[in-house]
Amino acid sequence: MTEPVSSNRRSSSATASAVAENATTMPVISRACGRAIESLGELRVSAIVDSSGRLGTDALEQARADQAVDLRPPADWHAGPEPDQVAWMAVLLGALYDGVARAARDWLGDFLANRVPANLGKPLSTVPRIQQVSGEIEALLATNDALLDGLSGQVDAGRTVAPTRSALVKYSVGANAIRVVDLALQLSGNHGLSRRNPLERHHRDVLCSRIHTPQDDSVLTGAGKAALEAWPVA
Repeated sequence: MTEPVSSNRRSSSATASAVAENATTMPVISRACGRAIESLGELRVSAIVDSSGRLGTDALEQARADQAVDLRPPADWHAGPEPDQVAWMAVLLGALYDGVARAARDWLGDFLANRVPANLGKPLSTVPRIQQVSGEIEALLATNDALLDGLSGQVDAGRTVAPTRSALVKYSVGANAIRVVDLALQLSGNHGLSRRNPLERHHRDVLCSRIHTPQDDSVLTGAGKAALEAWPVA
């Protein structure tokens, strides 16, 4: 049974919090670097994340020595990607990295409004060039809003969205989020790279979008293949 995509896409953080809370109660989980493994009988749980990005997260791999575990009977398996599940993941991951970009934008706004260089005599936020780049940031975030709300709205309305289209939403939202944080770093300079400020962490976090499945090359290859196969042969 697939989970529906909710139009309230920012509720995904509540789900993540619940998973994290449950994970902390499991004594078999090791948070050491690498693949530290502990066993309880036939159930094996591995901590598999040691990333410089998304440091507040963890991922677990569970395996049983004697059998594979799945909640569905074989007859219920779908041949190929299940559209609702692909859409759900696209919205979930898109909202995650869009949230990172918005946190970067918020920090940048405060920095620009309160940073007054001596040779300028007024806040950086008053400089036209900086205002232009800030406008580009807002355009990218507005595009992400439209993409995520559009996809979740279609699924909530009961319409089937092709997996390639959902994957393109994940790709586009992630690329826009990375661009937002890149622009924030350009405007903030050394202050943005300082460990005393959160922007360098947002940059490491948002780059994880590129390697978060489905990865960019798979998304684009799948979309291009589907588009070209649909083109009529003369």
